[in-house]
Amino acid sequence: MSNRVTRSLRFTEVPGEDLWYRNMQGAPTDYTPAGIRSFAIAISDEFAEELLEEGWTCINHKPRNSKDPDSPLIYRFKVKMNFNSANPPAVYVASRDGKRRTQVDVSWLDDQNIDRRRIEWCDIEVNPYNRPVNGKDWCSAYLSEITIKLQEGAFDYKYAEDVPF
Repeated sequence: MSNRVTRSLRFTEVPGEDLWYRNMQGAPTDYTPAGIRSFAIAISDEFAEELLEEGWTCINHKPRNSKDPDSPLIYRFKVKMNFNSANPPAVYVASRDGKRRTQVDVSWLDDQNIDRRRIEWCDIEVNPYNRPVNGKDWCSAYLSEITIKLQEGAFDYKYAEDVPF
């Protein structure tokens, strides 16, 4: 393969609104069968060009919920999640102040209905997976580690001492 990607990538404090097509629970959709977990990160054109140059796969799309046919395309970086691998990704939840984190089991993603929760930010690390597809080199991103900071609700301050995170 000519553009073999070897380095991992780290995304720090990715805002929740930049997480697109969240299916961290692996629910069946029109495009994927049940059990396939993934999400995408909206990235700048400049960063996308840099990643494409290295060999990573980035796709540009119209913005979510855009009704304007002249909306500019936005690059997204798809991240796959494989919890059945020999080295499954680590999942952490950030504390209220964002200075500590607690590791959680993959079932937490399902129990918390994470695809519907408001996320303040995430720290994300991905590893490359290089493979040829139809004669072209592709590099998929697989989640290595994620730290999720959930957005607090209106009454969280009232019950802050009772909640472990």
